[in-house]
Amino acid sequence: MTGGIITVIEAVPGFLRDRTVRPACVDADPDDFFPEPESVAAAAAVRVLYCQGCAVYGKCLDWALSQPVDKLHGLWAGTNQGMRRRMRTQRAP
Repeated sequence: MTGGIITVIEAVPGFLRDRTVRPACVDADPDDFFPEPESVAAAAAVRVLYCQGCAVYGKCLDWALSQPVDKLHGLWAGTNQGMRRRMRTQRAP
């Protein structure tokens, strides 16, 4: 973990073992993913800069949606907490 901020490499199962796949955000400044206040505009910027076309976007999003919404802070797969909350509601049977 980097300075108390968990990164996608550390969070999403398999990334540490699979060295052939690198998330687009692996060398990014973690502060980019924890804006104050967490906003839709910041999520859009992260999506454009890092998430669009990322080889592990699907895994990252699946992992983020599997976590308790109120416990997972920051932007994951270009989504903020509110976006993930709505996506989980839409996915629920």
